[in-house]
Amino acid sequence: MDLAYRLSEKNPWWTQKDLKDKVGARLKGSDRYAPMLKREEGRRCWTLLYRDNTDNPKEKYHMDILPSVADSKYAERMTRLFSESFSEQTVDQISIRITDKESDDYATATQIEKWLKSNPDGYALWFATRCIEDASVKLLAEAVVPIEKYNKDKTVLQRIVQILKRHRDMMFSNDKENEPISIIITTLAARAYKGGEQDLVDGLVNVVNNLEKNITKNDKETAMVQQREEAERRREAFLKEPICQHINELLHGRHITTRDTWFKHEAIALKEEDYKQLKEAVERHYAGFDNALLSRCPSLRHSDLALCHLHLMGLGEGEIAALRSRTYSGIKKQNESLQEKLGVKESLAELVLRVAEGLVGSPDGVLSEVAWDETQRHSQKSSQKIVDLIKERPEITTAEMAERIGVSRRSIVNITNRLREEGVIRRVGPDKGGRWEVIG
Repeated sequence: MDLAYRLSEKNPWWTQKDLKDKVGARLKGSDRYAPMLKREEGRRCWTLLYRDNTDNPKEKYHMDILPSVADSKYAERMTRLFSESFSEQTVDQISIRITDKESDDYATATQIEKWLKSNPDGYALWFATRCIEDASVKLLAEAVVPIEKYNKDKTVLQRIVQILKRHRDMMFSNDKENEPISIIITTLAARAYKGGEQDLVDGLVNVVNNLEKNITKNDKETAMVQQREEAERRREAFLKEPICQHINELLHGRHITTRDTWFKHEAIALKEEDYKQLKEAVERHYAGFDNALLSRCPSLRHSDLALCHLHLMGLGEGEIAALRSRTYSGIKKQNESLQEKLGVKESLAELVLRVAEGLVGSPDGVLSEVAWDETQRHSQKSSQKIVDLIKERPEITTAEMAERIGVSRRSIVNITNRLREEGVIRRVGPDKGGRWEVIG
């Protein structure tokens, strides 16, 4: 069972977290509901567990309470909707805004326009129209908001959905992690339903036969996979550039530590012509890379961009120090200065790789402000996912992390290096056969 706790407007200073906490506080302060409240807070709702102590699992059920906000004209629009013909445009007028603790601005956004949008009443009305049974559809639609007008008579489509859910429960009884959620079953069944069938078996057969036709791939997810694969191909091509191979040959076989090393490796110092060729190679494979950084900080110098080009090759700070005839500490300070200029917390190595990957998905070679912010949010989320994966399985490899999170292995290496420097994680034992530990 689901219950939308709907406010007609809210305190203008309340964030999503404020609203969800206040609903939770009311439940926790209730003698009746506090003992039934599920201990773990849900992503978007609070859950009440009914008959949780019974030995018969069939007697157990729960209610999800979803905190939400609607504007002051919600009731008026809902009433008017019953007198108008149903359409996507009209039903969107009764959408609400809900809390979601996984959103980036969960504890900060006070404007409800920035909150996650949902439309449970609109969905119920859409489902009612899919039933296509004139009299019962009207009764079903009227049962959307007033709880006391519950309609006991089930339409053919409603009974089909019940059968499909029961089939789901039996088929995935030992695999709860992969069972499809009810909203997916209901939506697919409603789309596959032709309508007009008075016989339950005929209706069920028609829905099952048409079910697969209504399953489509997630275009956004497919695009992200394609972009990641293209980023990997482009990076391989970039590293095969003659100048990149020349730089790697200079470094080959040299043991370069993080100490002051430049005076020990003067023979591999890059010349001005090398920097020029590397800049041209970056532009060939990542058009707009320098402009993306300069748009964020116009005061970047030629030496700053050259440092970013070397980081784009995936080189360590010690290696870069040797190539630039600088001390390790000097390169580290320049990295920190660039982080401050660009206004980012992630390491410079992470940033340049993320900017390059972002440009792969930009058709005009321009990284927008939104895309720039997205690169940083993605990096922050990846950091947390890495920590979670280590907690789950300390012996996990960087390659496995990359596959689980959906980023390149180079990105994982950069992030884990930063997390180690920040004292969040550490590596125990050798690269092969060792394990990770979460410190903080």
